[in-house]
Amino acid sequence: MKKIKAIVALLAIASCFCVCSYAETHYTRKAEVVKITDNLITAEDECGYLWDFESDGFKTGDKIKLVMDTNHTDSNIFDDKVIDVR
Repeated sequence: MKKIKAIVALLAIASCFCVCSYAETHYTRKAEVVKITDNLITAEDECGYLWDFESDGFKTGDKIKLVMDTNHTDSNIFDDKVIDVR
């Protein structure tokens, strides 16, 4: 029983580190679809930055939320990547 409790505690700690790491390198941005070329979607976020991603099913003017990855460079927004769109 002690071993099971120790394993559960270690898994809980490891999960916490994973969640914290993810939160430090991911963020969301509200945006609007401004251009569609084939399957390449261009969205403009609230700060005026343009982000491209491949997808279908969107139309110009759609309000979306971009899930972004900092690419582990907090001081450089220009290398961030769109990893999901909602």
